[in-house]
Amino acid sequence: MRSAMSREALPPMSSWNVCIVAGEASGDLQGALLVRALKSLVRERGLALPHFWGAAGTHLVAEGVEDVVRTDDISVMGFGDVLAQYGALSGHFRRLRDALSRRRPQLVVLVDYPGFNLRFAEDAKAMGAFVCYHIAPKAWAHGEARAARMARHVDVTSCLLPFEEEWFRSRGVNATFIGNPLFDTTRAFLEEARNAATPETRNANLIGLLPGSRRMEIRLVLPALVEGLLALRESRPEAVGVVPVAPTLDVSFVREVARASAASRGISDAHFQAAFRFTEGRAYELLATCGYAWVCSGTATLEAGLLGAPQGVVYRMSPATFQIAKRLVKLPYVSLLNLAAGELVAPEFLQHLATPSALARHAERMLDTGNDMARVKQQEAYARLRGRFPRDAASGAARLFLDAFVAQNSLRVHASDDVHGEVPS
Repeated sequence: MRSAMSREALPPMSSWNVCIVAGEASGDLQGALLVRALKSLVRERGLALPHFWGAAGTHLVAEGVEDVVRTDDISVMGFGDVLAQYGALSGHFRRLRDALSRRRPQLVVLVDYPGFNLRFAEDAKAMGAFVCYHIAPKAWAHGEARAARMARHVDVTSCLLPFEEEWFRSRGVNATFIGNPLFDTTRAFLEEARNAATPETRNANLIGLLPGSRRMEIRLVLPALVEGLLALRESRPEAVGVVPVAPTLDVSFVREVARASAASRGISDAHFQAAFRFTEGRAYELLATCGYAWVCSGTATLEAGLLGAPQGVVYRMSPATFQIAKRLVKLPYVSLLNLAAGELVAPEFLQHLATPSALARHAERMLDTGNDMARVKQQEAYARLRGRFPRDAASGAARLFLDAFVAQNSLRVHASDDVHGEVPS
């Protein structure tokens, strides 16, 4: 049977262009994977290759995306940073909007970064573009009003977590779960490693301490992990806590926060040196081999689960922020692991519950080879979780967007060796 999108069915079109906006480093990386998948799919279906332009970083530029604005220039987080750089951000937004008006892209792809991208979606839709949102914002955690804006201004949305599809669709958003890049990267890591540890061969004396990737998380979460490790060493003196420091942080800063926490409990420097190690990155290597890990609530909990690491989730925030969050966030769990699984896979030690004794007790239970029911149950939940994720999220998003684009807009782009989608002047 001939595809409805075959060359013969498509009258010629001189050029077309795609605007893609990535507002931070992770969006630049995921956007680049998406552009690569889109180009491959376009070629596979015999269509003309569009010109890609927009807000791009190193990865998108390497994929041939024209950087009208640099991702680094609009990548700010937090209300204070936005206020401090409001003038510059407004200028970059106007530059993109002016390019949008001049170039009139048929397709606009927005990658995460909702504070900036949802406003841009309004302008893109008003100018007649087909608007796709890659990596749906976490409106289910906070800012539910964003879902209403998406329903009005976004044509199709890709979701990275299984439960998000139903949540967004119930609010009028055309959303589809396409998998998760974390599944792809962890699977690729394990396949490359080949000798990944099994629950029986993991190093029981190797304890992962993953305190987050932001300085405030280090100050609030890492002391709890340090105290938990010291409590665990009372029964397991050979246990060593390994902290894989995120590339966004300085190793010396993380080490000093941990050292100060240990010193406050009367731990000598020699004892500290014996009990803790710090590495630049290498979190996957640690999670694939450690006997147990305490993981800061966030992306790392899902990565740890996909890599099979026995874990407990830990999170602390300032008391005022915690009280605000309790009123705004109406979810059964806080960690991505438990939200993605739809069940309590790992206990969540939040705020005052993250005591040294509570953390040590759970670690002991998960490390106890004589009674491993808790560990077996968690591993079974991990297996169910992996079964919920399709492979190759970027290709899934590319198919979703291109199919919806063609179906709704009746785009007809004829493949031609001499058509490369030059940008309209």
